[in-house]
Amino acid sequence: MNALKYFVPLIKEGNERGIMSTVYWQPCGKYNCPERHINNLKNLSEQIGFRLEKHTAQTASENPTFLIEGIGHQNFKGKKIALTAMVDYRGEDGLYDASIKNIDYYVFPNKSWINSMPETGDSLHGAAKPNKPKFLNDEKNLFLGSPKYDVELNKEEIIKKHNLSTKKKCFLFYPRHRDIHQINMHKILSILEGMDYEILIKYREKEQCDLPSNKNIKIFKDESWYPHTSMELIYASDMVINTDSTGIKECVFFKKPVLNFKIKPFVNWLNFLYDKKFHQELTLPFNYESIEEKIKKAELVEEKDFKNTIDKFLFEPGSSKRILDFLKL
Repeated sequence: MNALKYFVPLIKEGNERGIMSTVYWQPCGKYNCPERHINNLKNLSEQIGFRLEKHTAQTASENPTFLIEGIGHQNFKGKKIALTAMVDYRGEDGLYDASIKNIDYYVFPNKSWINSMPETGDSLHGAAKPNKPKFLNDEKNLFLGSPKYDVELNKEEIIKKHNLSTKKKCFLFYPRHRDIHQINMHKILSILEGMDYEILIKYREKEQCDLPSNKNIKIFKDESWYPHTSMELIYASDMVINTDSTGIKECVFFKKPVLNFKIKPFVNWLNFLYDKKFHQELTLPFNYESIEEKIKKAELVEEKDFKNTIDKFLFEPGSSKRILDFLKL
């Protein structure tokens, strides 16, 4: 279901060109399993306009097929295009190196993006994660952005959809269960409530969140797969409290000031997206007395403060159009 963020914008661009898409799905048993959310998937199919097919065997289709990180390339015979999801292409399974020989193109957000990542990152258990992919197939690497961000969002509609107030809002990435002990969430929420913020907390269903909700604190999991709940709530918020999440991409793209609690037990591969013009960081041991002052500084951030980072590391909207244009579709 998470892949819909990437596929639906391409499907919609294809629809405008008279191209009917087929979405193949398989059960995976996870919280985001298509079978578990099949009614939601069917509704999207009808609303947006694409075929839906449960994939059980290799398809003989010669049409171009889009894959996340090349996963499933062995199941399709036509031209294959891999889209990057966060930083998974260079993750523990080495997805880029594992699939590049079997696909036609690998689409990256930006060339500076991959050149700016550290060579390795320290894992939770102290072992080094794999080296940066070799990128030996330059003719297959395309730097066209990400269709994930070709999404139409409207703040008023999001507020109505999620029953939010008209108060200023702070979106908060709830930490993973592994890291939650590092941070005093109740202190942070108390400070935000004292500054009259409506607090929007998003956690992943495979994790747990035991915080109580009230009129000022709204708690969400994956309520909507497209547009995705996290993207909607970040877009509708005035600032973001991050906990080392790769969601920093959305914060920068949507021009939201960020206060980051550095709590992950390994190197953050997206450190290059944290610019001091719009970002402030707290490191262990956290000084909670400084949070209010940092939030006040964040309130002074302007849209122009994001320009350099977006120009250097991200991209302009319209990735879906650029990708289909390149493929001459």
